[in-house]
Amino acid sequence: VFRKLRMVDREKPVGEYAAVLRKGAGEEGRRDACDELFGPNVLEIPMPTFWELYKEHLLAPFFIFQVFCIGLWMLDEFWHYSLMSLFMMFVFEATTVKGRMRSLQELRGMRSRSHSIYVHAPPQPDPTNPAA
Repeated sequence: VFRKLRMVDREKPVGEYAAVLRKGAGEEGRRDACDELFGPNVLEIPMPTFWELYKEHLLAPFFIFQVFCIGLWMLDEFWHYSLMSLFMMFVFEATTVKGRMRSLQELRGMRSRSHSIYVHAPPQPDPTNPAA
C-alpha cells in the first residue's frame, strides 16, 4: 500500500536523528526507536482491479474526445462506422488494461524477498572511558 512519506519533524533537533543513527540498532529498544523515527522499511505495490483501471482509462481526456467525435459522426450518415469504432475503442481499452495489469503483476513478482540480516552493533560505551 502506498502511503504518504513521513517527513522529518522540524520540531526535533538534528542531533536527535544523528544520535539514533550513531547508536545503531543493537538493542531491541533502539530498533523500535528507529522504526518510530524513520517508519517501516516496506515496499508494497498495490494491485488495482480490472474495473478500477478500466474506469481510469475511460475517463481519460483523449478517450472522451474520441467518444464525442463518434457522437458527431453518428449524427451524420456514418452511424454504422461510428458504432463499430465505438465498440473497437472499448475493446482496445480493455486489452490495454489487461496488458497494464499483466505488467503490474510482473513488477510485483520482481520485488526481492525479505532476508534476515545480521547487524554488527558497536559495544556499549564504557562509563569510565567516554572516548570508547
